[in-house]
Amino acid sequence: MDKKLLYNKKSRHFIIPLVIAFFAILISIFVFYGIYLKSINSIFADSNTKQISEYSSQAVTIVEERLKNNFSALEQLSSVFYDSENLFSDTVVTYMKKKVEDFNSLRLDIILPNGEAIVFEKNGNVRTDINLGIRDYFKTSMTGKNAVEFLESSLVDQQQVFICSVPIYYHDKISGVLLGAYDTASLEEMIVKNGPNDTDFSFMVTKEGRLITGKEHEALQTIDSNFFNALTEKNFLSKEAYESFFNNINTRKKGFSSITLGNDSFYFAYNPLSFNECYLFTMIPTTAFTFAIKHFNLLTSILCIIEVIFFVFLAVFFLLVFRKNRNDLYDLAFKDSITGGGNNAWFQYEAEKILKNNPNEQYALVMLDIDNLKLLNDTYGYEAGNHVLEYVYNFIINILVSNEIAARSMQDDFIMLLKHHSDEVLKERLDMLASKLNTYNMAAIGTNKKYVISISVGIYQIEDSTMDMLSMQDRTYMALNCAKKMQGSLMRYAFFHEQDRLRLHEEKRIENRMEEALANNEFVVYVQPKYNIYTNQVSGAEALVRWLDPSRGMVPPDRFIPLFERNGFIFKIDLYVFEQVCKMLRSELDKGLEPYTVSVNLSRAYLTRKGFLDEFKAICLRYNIPPKYLELELTETIVFENMNLLLNVIQEMHDFGFTCSLDDFGSGYSSLNILKSVPVDVLKLDKEFFSDPDKAEPRGTSVIESVIELAQKLKMKTVSEGVEQEWQVDLLRKAKCDMVQGYIYSKPVPISDYEKLAFSSKQVI
Repeated sequence: MDKKLLYNKKSRHFIIPLVIAFFAILISIFVFYGIYLKSINSIFADSNTKQISEYSSQAVTIVEERLKNNFSALEQLSSVFYDSENLFSDTVVTYMKKKVEDFNSLRLDIILPNGEAIVFEKNGNVRTDINLGIRDYFKTSMTGKNAVEFLESSLVDQQQVFICSVPIYYHDKISGVLLGAYDTASLEEMIVKNGPNDTDFSFMVTKEGRLITGKEHEALQTIDSNFFNALTEKNFLSKEAYESFFNNINTRKKGFSSITLGNDSFYFAYNPLSFNECYLFTMIPTTAFTFAIKHFNLLTSILCIIEVIFFVFLAVFFLLVFRKNRNDLYDLAFKDSITGGGNNAWFQYEAEKILKNNPNEQYALVMLDIDNLKLLNDTYGYEAGNHVLEYVYNFIINILVSNEIAARSMQDDFIMLLKHHSDEVLKERLDMLASKLNTYNMAAIGTNKKYVISISVGIYQIEDSTMDMLSMQDRTYMALNCAKKMQGSLMRYAFFHEQDRLRLHEEKRIENRMEEALANNEFVVYVQPKYNIYTNQVSGAEALVRWLDPSRGMVPPDRFIPLFERNGFIFKIDLYVFEQVCKMLRSELDKGLEPYTVSVNLSRAYLTRKGFLDEFKAICLRYNIPPKYLELELTETIVFENMNLLLNVIQEMHDFGFTCSLDDFGSGYSSLNILKSVPVDVLKLDKEFFSDPDKAEPRGTSVIESVIELAQKLKMKTVSEGVEQEWQVDLLRKAKCDMVQGYIYSKPVPISDYEKLAFSSKQVI
């Protein structure tokens, strides 16, 4: 056999497998990079969608809060005219000319039912030559509803404005409409500046597609005022995206898509607004997100070609570059830019892996929130806030042990996966963390001031490690919300319980119904009599509120009162109860009866509400009730919040003629200093003061007698509430208590039953 042929044959046998191996490696490389790039693009797409949606939601919040504040201010102003029969009187005009100077509106208008308007401008001008009866906002507010409308041209000054209007009531009837006209440009400026970059912008459209804001933005120059028509006529969207977009718009859903305007491509998110079926759009250039991934794709492709050509010679070089690019992508996808640690996506991935690899270990998911960090950002700038975040993160990392992780999940929240040996051990670790955090001062940002870091913590004990991480985080966030509502030290924590989730759903249901329930008179006033302990005769009463839900029956007060105190609806409830009591007293007076003093509870939230007593005074005067028949109850805990403010409020009550009582004395914070410092008329002893039969012994009796004696020396009447046992009555009679309130005499009853008890000829225990 020819040696050369043999050589060639052997070479062929060698080259063929080599070529096959080469192409196999080549194909493997392309397949690997294809899968890799697809995965990274998916991560970036998810991140982009979430980020844009977050920016859009923030812009929605800005708009909604702006309108909410406008309506709140207008409603407060309209309430001033409750007793004003003539809205065009000189008194009203003079008042409004002064008031318009303090409002953030361009002008204020009062409109009569026939459409005639009186316009109050900032420059002091008053116009009466305008009829606004044709406007939709006027028609809506005349039905008793708040309205908002965006106008291309105002009838008053032909400016582009948006109108917020509220009804004006003369007693219980609508006597006109109060409106504020606001500069649309100011609203546009707020939402345009919401994005993180100068190229980002937001704009609003009506349900018909008319641009409310954003008309002057260069990216929208090709839009002829109607955004939806432009999408239909100019094929800005793909067919699939087009159908999805308009389906979402028609069903009032939020969504996300991409669009090409002129030579620029944008990602955009859209969210429905709560008024007039308007939508808010947030546009971010695709270049803001695609530059890094395109750069990576290009670099990876070049490296792939170089690897094919110089596979043998550049193998080591490729591995090094590949590793570096992988790390860069890892940082982009999983690294937090502020703390330098992992982000929420990294945490979810690593936490699931830890839970899977440690099935016998007990863990808890802990979410930590830095309270009021926004104030630091507003005062010292975001650099200071970021430094605090980095500082907190480093402390958290230092307390972790093996198989524990932590990351900044969003804004000023940190998420931790900690081992859970017991609730007590976990609390000790968190207490230690809170203590160490408060060694912080702001030297890093140029000042030596100490910054106190207060934190709220939500804890979810993981029982099912196979549950998806998002569901676990939702439960942790529910617990965090509970912790934020607590009062206390530099760290407040709450554990998640299943009833928390159920309670939140129940509270939301209550909030959705509370206004309707008040309008439907579902809230009913019950009255619990107070008895003279020596004559067993009614000598006073306390008004209480009950909710008779038509579908669920009687709703206990502890199910809705704490919620109403948090969301502010308690103001309406208290005024409602007070008015019902005044109606009852008016009826008794008209019948020639001598009413007994009735006490009405005031929420602690009233102390921060400037001039709140004016509303109670107005109701009292409206029903012509002598103030001596009305007693306002304050809780004991208010005393410790703002003593000076409390004393001023009590003095104002006395000046008008109301009596004042201090409720729940003895429930936890009582001290003789309260009796000395707070000049109330009535001291209500909490049932805990004498709930223990042992207190009927000489030592317990002496304490109660001393408190009652001291109160009487300070010219305070005493009422003991929650009395249910005969031995309690005997004890209080011996201690010379003035009045008793409790089930042993009477439970809270409807007004009609109370009046039978109070004004019948015989009243026995």
